[in-house]
Amino acid sequence: MKKSLFKISNDERGKHKIIEIFGVQLKVNLFCLHSVFGRLADLILSKDKKKIVFFSIPTISDNPYWLYKYINDNHSDKYKCYWLTSNVVKDKALCPKNTFELFSLKGLYHLYTAKFVVSNHCDDFVDMVYSKRHVWLNLWHGMPVKTIGFCEKSVPKKILKRYKKLGEMAYQFATSDIFKTLILTSFKSDYNKCFVTGLPRTDGIYNDSNDKKIREYFGFDNYKKVVLYSPTYKQAKRAKVRDIETEFSNIFYLKDYLHEDFLKYLEQNQILFMVKPHPLDEKFYRENVDKIFVQTSNVRVIYSDELFEQNIQMYEMFKHFDMMISDFSSIALDYLILNKPILYLNNLDGEYLTNRGAILEDNYKMFMPGASVYNYSDLIAGIEDCLGVDSYKHTREKLLPLVHKYPDKFASQRIFECMTKF
Repeated sequence: MKKSLFKISNDERGKHKIIEIFGVQLKVNLFCLHSVFGRLADLILSKDKKKIVFFSIPTISDNPYWLYKYINDNHSDKYKCYWLTSNVVKDKALCPKNTFELFSLKGLYHLYTAKFVVSNHCDDFVDMVYSKRHVWLNLWHGMPVKTIGFCEKSVPKKILKRYKKLGEMAYQFATSDIFKTLILTSFKSDYNKCFVTGLPRTDGIYNDSNDKKIREYFGFDNYKKVVLYSPTYKQAKRAKVRDIETEFSNIFYLKDYLHEDFLKYLEQNQILFMVKPHPLDEKFYRENVDKIFVQTSNVRVIYSDELFEQNIQMYEMFKHFDMMISDFSSIALDYLILNKPILYLNNLDGEYLTNRGAILEDNYKMFMPGASVYNYSDLIAGIEDCLGVDSYKHTREKLLPLVHKYPDKFASQRIFECMTKF
């Protein structure tokens, strides 16, 4: 067979075009390319006031997903919703109607003709949607405990420019007055462009349409208790550095961790231990963690692509967990809505605070209504307390109104009502 001398293909995430000429491969960053040509398209093409495009990381998830669901379920007669994906989705049947790859002609057409753009990160996509002709809603991906935006340490100039664009152009949303202040500070935003509405993903906590499927798929009914371990990222490289330089052979980063003892404890107490890595750390978990638990029925590592393939959103699962173990992750703040026990594994907080930092510095623990544990024996004791006595129940009740002004299922509705006034 004659070999092609010139070939163009996508990389795995669809972020680059791989151009091969005479066996030499060149990578072209599509975000950079289209951020330039997109400015021209943005100026030329008129905007449809009834068109909304959604873009999320991970694909079709988090806050954009729940706002999309609300608008599509309740206002599809007035607004047309479109999903754009930066990565290549192999099974199109898993996607909502009107889903297009961002760098396809249709995807770019819908992006540059939509009046409303919804996203949840400050990544390459920012350079494409930075325009006064769009109404840009950046829903972010959680309220900050660790530093974000301009409060971060050692942020590259390229990323700072994106934070500046986000702060200037995007409408933003918070869960309470305290977090509105922190968001405004982090992105140097206009006070009048940030609204206290709650986050759409917490609407998913109250969604029960998938309950039966979730319990059957994960086998929750085969166990007495289900524990979620959901830490923030530590191994992922951001700006070529990790927030945690120390590396351990276990998921807890504990020097005194006893693997066989932990598995025995779970088995004896009929506990299913669910591990949900941060999306940025999933590659590390696949390469280093999965093989440790391959023969274990009491530990289950779940990944974003698995949830996507099963049409399950993470927040729909919250009600099925009896407790959560976390650290600086914003997911623990959202779990607070259920007033269920939370345990904080902060054995690396010294290194983490030095490299990344907490947004309230010495006062960050006010947002951690649970015991902080630093070694293996305290971890087991903490789990025991959470599943038994639950010593911090009243502490969580007092903190809830400071974190969530609206602990209900109507965040998407409030954001939609704001959107129609922009």
